[in-house]
Amino acid sequence: MDTTPPLTTVARESPSPEFALTVVTVCRNALADLKPTVESVLAQKAQGTISIEHVVVDGASTDGTAAWLEEQRAAGNIERYVSEPDAGIYDAMNKGINLARGAVLAFLNAGDTYRADADLAACVQPIVEGCRVATAATALICGGILDGQFFRPRYNVRYLAEPCSHQAFFTTTALYRELGGYDTSYHCAADTDLIYRMCSACECPRTVDAVVVDFQAGGFSANCHENYRDEYLELLWRNREQAMELCRQDKDYRDEFLAMLCDHCFNLQHWQQARGKQIPRQIENLSTICLKARELAKNATAKVALRYMGAVYLPRLARLEPLPAGTKWKLLLCQFACAPARNNPYRKEMSYPRITPLNFVLYWIGRGIHSLKSKLHK
Repeated sequence: MDTTPPLTTVARESPSPEFALTVVTVCRNALADLKPTVESVLAQKAQGTISIEHVVVDGASTDGTAAWLEEQRAAGNIERYVSEPDAGIYDAMNKGINLARGAVLAFLNAGDTYRADADLAACVQPIVEGCRVATAATALICGGILDGQFFRPRYNVRYLAEPCSHQAFFTTTALYRELGGYDTSYHCAADTDLIYRMCSACECPRTVDAVVVDFQAGGFSANCHENYRDEYLELLWRNREQAMELCRQDKDYRDEFLAMLCDHCFNLQHWQQARGKQIPRQIENLSTICLKARELAKNATAKVALRYMGAVYLPRLARLEPLPAGTKWKLLLCQFACAPARNNPYRKEMSYPRITPLNFVLYWIGRGIHSLKSKLHK
């Protein structure tokens, strides 16, 4: 018997707000992480600069979360909570959108905290006053390989990568509802998808020059690598026309876009083999984008590189055919053809390793050593 609860539909109507800001926290069996999150929101309420509602959506935890939340509600530390089964993290977030009574909405997951010196009013007031539809501030990454680094808004990579920290993003509750909330067909990229849709429907959020959130690495998104690249390739396909238009308008964006295409193509074969899964549809979509992007390239070498990837390399990869000899060399040349500038911002922001001449030479040295050892053992 299927016991999965039905997906939550986001209500389109937006009643008159009772608070300036609603902070929604979703959690499941994370009581230890939830406590500092609630304390950080309480500290913001104590500042009194804006009225804040804190709503917690718990996925029927079995670690005592529901009893603790009732204590917090009775003490006035949180305004509302629900504790019931849901169909995943984005379904829980959609419940939070329905419960929100604030003019502005923000999500702060269990374990993440607002900094003691965070000025949430600077993020919320421009939206409440009608100056902007959305704002985004900086998050400090805590833990993991990026510990101590700042995640700043970067709209120059929208439709290519996550443009800002979800925890430091603020927009109107009405817009969340107008757009229908989070697309629950995504496993881990629905937050990025929603920000993309907001950028397309309205405008890029206004950047607030402040660090407002300590973001704990290793959470939900960090643990869904199996779906990550599938979904980001799907997002690229859905937003390809917007990305192409930006390429025509902005040279820097075009350079980053072409560099990103090369990196995706370069890593697809290894990723497909490492994950033990076939992804022909996504590869075919990327092939189409490469051939379209060829029209945008401004130098002949980049045009040839994109044609090779779109018409030769990716189609064979999708059909699981043998790849041409010297493929690694050709893909390396494609990378340098499409991302020649040392100051290309995208090159500095790559989250997965780039192929460089040094590690390419080391690869062949390793192949030679392995071959020599094999001969010696015969």
